[in-house]
Amino acid sequence: MSEVLELAQQLRLLTDDQLVALVRQRMLNTSGLKDFFDLADALLQPKNMQAWIAGLTADEIETIKKSSKTSANTDPLTSFLMSSDTFVSTLSELQKSLDRDGSKTKPSEIEKSQVAQLPKQQAHSDGGIRAFETCQAITEVIYDLEQHRVKLVGKSGIAIGELKRLAAHLGKSVEDVRETFEIAANADLISTTPDRWVLNSKSADWLEFNADARWQHLCQTWLGMLGAPTQTVLAKNWGKVSQVTLENFLCEIYPFASIGDGSRFAKVCRFAESIGLTTQGHANEWLQLAVDSKITDATKALAKNLPAVQSRIIVQGDLSIIAPGPLSNKDERELRAFVETEQAGLASRYRISALSISQALETSITASDIAATLTRLSGTTLPQPVEYLIADTVKRFGRIRVTHDVALGGSRVFCEDSTMCAQLANEAALRAFGLRAIDAHNLRSKYDSDVVYFGLREIGHLAIRTTATGELVSPLRFGTRSAQQHKLDGLAETIALFRTADARVAHSGDDEAMLRQIQLALKNKAHLQVSYLGKDGTLYDFLLEPVGVANGRLRARDRKADLERTLPLANITKLELA
Repeated sequence: MSEVLELAQQLRLLTDDQLVALVRQRMLNTSGLKDFFDLADALLQPKNMQAWIAGLTADEIETIKKSSKTSANTDPLTSFLMSSDTFVSTLSELQKSLDRDGSKTKPSEIEKSQVAQLPKQQAHSDGGIRAFETCQAITEVIYDLEQHRVKLVGKSGIAIGELKRLAAHLGKSVEDVRETFEIAANADLISTTPDRWVLNSKSADWLEFNADARWQHLCQTWLGMLGAPTQTVLAKNWGKVSQVTLENFLCEIYPFASIGDGSRFAKVCRFAESIGLTTQGHANEWLQLAVDSKITDATKALAKNLPAVQSRIIVQGDLSIIAPGPLSNKDERELRAFVETEQAGLASRYRISALSISQALETSITASDIAATLTRLSGTTLPQPVEYLIADTVKRFGRIRVTHDVALGGSRVFCEDSTMCAQLANEAALRAFGLRAIDAHNLRSKYDSDVVYFGLREIGHLAIRTTATGELVSPLRFGTRSAQQHKLDGLAETIALFRTADARVAHSGDDEAMLRQIQLALKNKAHLQVSYLGKDGTLYDFLLEPVGVANGRLRARDRKADLERTLPLANITKLELA
């Protein structure tokens, strides 16, 4: 049996928590993975194996070299991976690379003066600001995914247009936005479907969290990425850690850390810098508390360096809103329910618009609620343009409704105004949606209602979504998920799908599962144990080596009879990997 198939057997024996820890620590991209066989294949890919080896200490590598066997204390999965051909060959190549570069300066030999260390007070202040900005950026991404359909490009990418739009909001670079998505995904706040980015139910919790709780969640995520063994190494060697950059220390302990493409430690160091655990690579005092598993104390230490909370905003006649500083958790949630971000930062600028008000109305927030919140937070009466905008949006609300229509095989767009209906049908910016008139008030599209809804909103139309019975559909992504989906977000959901796929593969009557096993056997040069119902009604058992499958027939070599057979899939009653 191939390494992939054997490893898949090892993986399915792990608990869900163990699988989550494994995927998170290896930082595997699970997008596109269907089952344990795909997960096993991903783990054995040279790139992923290389990244894992980058997390082995010098002592562990030396032990492997001397004995060519893993320690008796090593868990079965790790033992299997270390004995795999991929591990052996990858380790050999990395060692050659390290030997070639042996003349280069080692991290431990770098003079401390080469990496300027800021005074402690400034480093702590900068770390607090960086932590605040990262939490703020994540919050911005969550609110943005409520209001926009952000496409998935590749396995884990975001379209450049979306990146630039968010970069403008955050006042950051495109790469900073990419990193924010990566951090939020690692923290299980967002995830991907086959075609888009979506919110997990934990994102709703994030919006409820205060600043301390948000940072604490990110810190715990970072420790999960770091892994318990490395956490222990950092805790035991804090004297050294505090004297050099985190990256240099890790590279000294882990000889291949800087070689692995997409090394886990490179990501760990970037994450640490993003959430203020380090400043310019050097550890802040709360990093020591974190690696000592004193998360509450670490949070308290960082909190002293976070920007002070403000209680007032400035509402202006040009429909812009200025928050001179961070708002409390409660105030932020109430304000963000009906405004758009123009610029996020220590002092943030928002804008109230017809679209943002419509968004709030869709979530059952009333015009009175909006006016009351603005009045309370500003401490003054509202400018007349703001009052007029709220009233006008209420009048226009619901005049364009998008509904999923099974009979049409797509969606239906209803317009109260027939003139507006004709305008939408002929609008150049909407041609991609293929809107076609049904009658004077209704248009049809082959695309899903979500796609059409967001498309209309992107160009400024106050569209809402309704069910087939006319009920309003909330735009809150996490609010529309089922109770089961709430329980199975992110990695947990992926693993649940692996379990389901595994059960299907074991079910002989599932045609899709049968084809999957044939594909696996072909790819891994494995054998199949097949039960076949002959024309005479006799049940035959064959041990087959598949050659190919096409036109509903399996072509395979009978290993016992030493001849080739072609069997209709419809007559196969049972099939499993041998």
